[in-house]
Amino acid sequence: MITSCSTSIPLVATTPIDICRLEQELVGHPDKELTSFLLSGLREGFDTGISNIPNKPLECPNLRSARRDPRNVTRLVAEELNNGFLIGPYNSPPFINYRINPIGLVESTYSKKKRIIVDLSAPHNDKDHPSINSLIDTDSYSLSYVTVDNAIKSIQQLGKDAWMNKTDIQDAF
Repeated sequence: MITSCSTSIPLVATTPIDICRLEQELVGHPDKELTSFLLSGLREGFDTGISNIPNKPLECPNLRSARRDPRNVTRLVAEELNNGFLIGPYNSPPFINYRINPIGLVESTYSKKKRIIVDLSAPHNDKDHPSINSLIDTDSYSLSYVTVDNAIKSIQQLGKDAWMNKTDIQDAF
């Protein structure tokens, strides 16, 4: 277990994924290095790829969508705390060097369910405080979403007897 330098706050990775069950399901997977990386990341946390961590604290104001709906923000933050996805709140900053990025609320297109987003591209155009996203080496760490075209290409390559599965992890992002 890792703890912060200035306090004894335990920093433990949390996930809605049943890691023990996933590990059992991956026993026969041919890529042992990949499965080890995945399981260790889920248990201990993944490397964020952030280089050159800024040495000055920064507090950004929340986005307008969060300021307009404080009741839902409070409810959603409480859910995140109860699920173990957040730690706090604190009366004073628990770290010597810290950053508070803005949060906002977005509404799902279909379900109309609200969720919290964290703006890791903030602050914008601040030479003294680069954004978290700008500190990540995009050559080593990138994210891309699977598209319908990707699925069609895979089906065409695998043939008519291919099996398909789609899953969505609630609270994954």
